[in-house]
Amino acid sequence: MYTSLDDSWIALQDLLRDTDTHWWDDITTPDRETAAQIMTRSLGHACEKLTQDLGEDVTAWRWGDVHRLLFKHPFGYVPGIGRLLNIGPLASGGARETINSMPSKSPHKYDIIAGPSTRRLIDFARPDQSLTILPTGNSGHVRDPHYDDQAALFARGEYRTALYNREEIEAAKEHEMHILPEH
Repeated sequence: MYTSLDDSWIALQDLLRDTDTHWWDDITTPDRETAAQIMTRSLGHACEKLTQDLGEDVTAWRWGDVHRLLFKHPFGYVPGIGRLLNIGPLASGGARETINSMPSKSPHKYDIIAGPSTRRLIDFARPDQSLTILPTGNSGHVRDPHYDDQAALFARGEYRTALYNREEIEAAKEHEMHILPEH
């Protein structure tokens, strides 16, 4: 991913340096357009699209209003039960080119198609202050309160403190399960 991103940015930088190249010309018109004309036209089209998607009030535009995160359960495509099993859609930041990589399918479709399976910020000097978050929750059971209790935090880029010492874990635990082998 980095290589292709790097190549595309290099190509864009080359185009911006060479404003006389034929690549700036719109060959569907009889005139030869300049880089400034194409950039101005492109900015106009982008503003039209953003206004169409987000409304007239530019101060109310939020990336998360079009960049949505939906966690689809394997059975989430089944009519009637998808809304019970799927989590979201949730407004989310990020993009393909960001640290919080949350790519969408194309420049015209903003729904998120992939993302990290977990995020962790580990402080090796103070591991007890490390942070973590899961995309949905810690349970795979839809009726469990921990099925989706981390989803909104994840979408907002927030974290939970990771518990590492025995006392904190014991104090925070809700249940304890013992799995013993049969003899």
